[in-house]
Amino acid sequence: MRVHGEQAQLQLGLPAPLVEDLRRDVDYRFTEELDKPLALEGRWDDFFESCMSLMEMRTRAIKYLAERDRSELLYAVYTASDECLHQRVEGRLGEKRIREMKRALLENVNDVVEALQPDTTIFFSDHGFNLQGYHGTKDPETRWGTWALRTDLDHVPPRREAHILDILPTILTSLDVPYDDLEGCSLVFSESDKRAMIAKLERLSYI
Repeated sequence: MRVHGEQAQLQLGLPAPLVEDLRRDVDYRFTEELDKPLALEGRWDDFFESCMSLMEMRTRAIKYLAERDRSELLYAVYTASDECLHQRVEGRLGEKRIREMKRALLENVNDVVEALQPDTTIFFSDHGFNLQGYHGTKDPETRWGTWALRTDLDHVPPRREAHILDILPTILTSLDVPYDDLEGCSLVFSESDKRAMIAKLERLSYI
């Protein structure tokens, strides 16, 4: 198991002291330590329970890191949905398990949002699935993904259907970080945008 932990640490690029703190303070374990060995052994009931346990561990870790490092941006990933949906496609996990996983995922996400009370929350998938349940293919639906935005910032009405490509521009704009040559569009106004609009309105008021 130690080898798996070291692989996870290298893969995620986490500093060794942070990994030690997560293990000590929230009893955190990595996917490579829990889910992967069980999948290789074909122990699918244990694999599912491990996915659920890891989801709860991740929620504890997110809240722990948010309290420890109060940065402007917190990015967190839940992998249980991807792990479980792939096994559903292969017939190893049934619909009852998938529904249980989805309920648990929503509960954990709600737990994080309620605990952190962020000004802006973006919930998204990194890709979509085709009708057979696979991704990484050339099917258009694998590129769609899904996402939702909740924010206290001023919204920009989308000029088209919002897309997963809009996530990065939206994050950068909300942090007032300049950027160019991105395919997506921001869905919030930046502080500089608002200052420019206010200045324009002030000029117009004298005309």
